[in-house]
Amino acid sequence: MIATFDEVRPGQRGLREYLDNQPVDGPLNDTESYYTGSQRRWLATWLRRCANTLLLNNWTVRLWHEPPRGDAHANVTATEGRVFASFRFENEIFTQDIADAKNHMAHELLHVMLEQATQMVEYDLKGLLGDQALAIFQSTYRRQMEFAVDHLASVIEAALPDPPWAGLPLNERTAKANTTAQERWRGEQPQADVVTYLAVPDATNPATEQ
Repeated sequence: MIATFDEVRPGQRGLREYLDNQPVDGPLNDTESYYTGSQRRWLATWLRRCANTLLLNNWTVRLWHEPPRGDAHANVTATEGRVFASFRFENEIFTQDIADAKNHMAHELLHVMLEQATQMVEYDLKGLLGDQALAIFQSTYRRQMEFAVDHLASVIEAALPDPPWAGLPLNERTAKANTTAQERWRGEQPQADVVTYLAVPDATNPATEQ
């Protein structure tokens, strides 16, 4: 699979897709990733809006266009010592009930909110505890963290905005668009130097979101 993703930095006003770590000059074709073009734009924009709603405005969020690892509905990985988080969501999120989709989003963003404590357990205790004691402590911590995050997600999901596909019929949520999306965009934007094909709300002021 070709590695593709969207990355939205604090204050960024437009989405930009990346192909094998290089920014592309327009929307990727539907055949080049795990999601359709509409799904990629919907999910990356919604991820940024939800992060802003939870006051994670200073975090850069990356949406990988690929399924989560294991049998999870979604997962997130935060880079050690940075405010940078990478997310993966199963594409069934577009066919789930909106409440379930919001719960998955809330769950992953709560992990980001609690990442400092998690990194302390993952990194700072090495060398202070024996290998067996550390493994038992980390396993117990992760399990208790999941219980807490799962509970809190059900509390805060109502505060998140609905995803952009809410209200659309199922066939429109999953329909593939023209497979020459990038070529068409280039033809329509011959002089464009900056990609702004979908505006992202102001990351520093959630109240300005529409």
